[in-house]
Parts: sequence; C-alpha cells; structure tokens
Amino acid sequence: MNSVSTRCAPALIAILLPAVVVMLVQQTLRSPVDDCADPSALIALDAALGTTNTKESFDKHDEIRIQWTEGSIPVDAPHIDPLRFRIVRSYNPKPLYRAPENFLPERIDKDWGELVRVEADGIELPVHKVYGHDDADVLLGSYLFIYDSHPVEDPYATQLRDVVGQLISGGHPLTLVAISGNARGDRFAIADRAALDWLERFWKHYQAVCLR
Repeated sequence: MNSVSTRCAPALIAILLPAVVVMLVQQTLRSPVDDCADPSALIALDAALGTTNTKESFDKHDEIRIQWTEGSIPVDAPHIDPLRFRIVRSYNPKPLYRAPENFLPERIDKDWGELVRVEADGIELPVHKVYGHDDADVLLGSYLFIYDSHPVEDPYATQLRDVVGQLISGGHPLTLVAISGNARGDRFAIADRAALDWLERFWKHYQAVCLR
C-alpha cells in the first residue's frame, strides 16, 4: 500500500479549513439574528416597488430558510413580457452561494455572464448577470447578494471574514434577490436595463425598511 505524502497535508488543510470554519460558525450555539428591522416589508412589495402577483411561498419554508417571495415586474415598454423576481433569505447560505443561478425564477442555460457594478445613492451594488438563448429570445437573469445589510459580491468570502463577528453576535441571514425574463431583438436591452433598475429600487427599499 502506498502512503500519502505528508508534504501535501498543509496545502490540503489550507483548502479545507475555510469551509470547515464557515460550517462550524453556521452551527454555532449563538441564536441567529435578523439584520432587517421589518422583514415583512420585503414581502409586500406591490405598492412600494410596483410589482404584481407578489406572494410568499410558505411551502418553501423550513427551519433554515426564513423567507421566499416571488412576483412579477411589468416592463414599461410594448411587446415585452413582465420580468419575474424571487427573494430568498436563509440562515443556511450554502445553497444560495453555491448555485445562485438555480434560484432564478426562469431556468437559464448559461451562455455567458458578467459582473456589473450599479451605483445606488453612493453605494456600489455588485450585480451578477447571466444570459442564455431560447429559440429567438435572449434569456436574461440578474441577482444581488445582501449580507448583514450590505450588498456583497462574494458571500462566502464575506462570511469567512466575519467569522469572529458571527461567533459574538450570532449568524445573519443571506438575502438573494434574483430577477429574470426574456426578450428578443432590440427589446433585450430595455428588459436588461429594467432588471437592473428594479434591483436598484429594491436596494433602496431594503435600506428604508431594514436599516432603521
């Protein structure tokens, strides 16, 4: 039997240790805390953000997922279907940051993607964008992470840096705000811009209702 060289051990530990630390913190004995002062205001969005058919899907709840909200967003342009949004907030963030594209309201087989930075009242929102094709339509998806009341680009790295804070105050939920839709031809740019505009409006709403 060949023995595994101990020379590889430090590198292996360096790779595995961050994941182990995050897992242990997520299972800490400290009670989790919600950083939003009024989480219910992230469900009733019709009046605040002009959405339609907004609902909270109670069947999606479990002991680690605290909110799952879905709805539609009309696009103020002819011949463009409404966009769909989904907001998921969870104390178990691993599924959210491992495969965030799985939480887009519409399935998108990714052809390409990019990270764009949108400014909202002096705060930079790192928005992840995903694009695909379906017949003649272009499928578009955008999503934003919010953790501890801050927009974050990489929630895993953010939580790893906040290990000490989580141990002291308890874990915070990770919020994923996702929006998707489809358009064709020159309407694509309008729909894509509408998705970014709505994420910006959502962030301003989040600040107003959560950061009191």
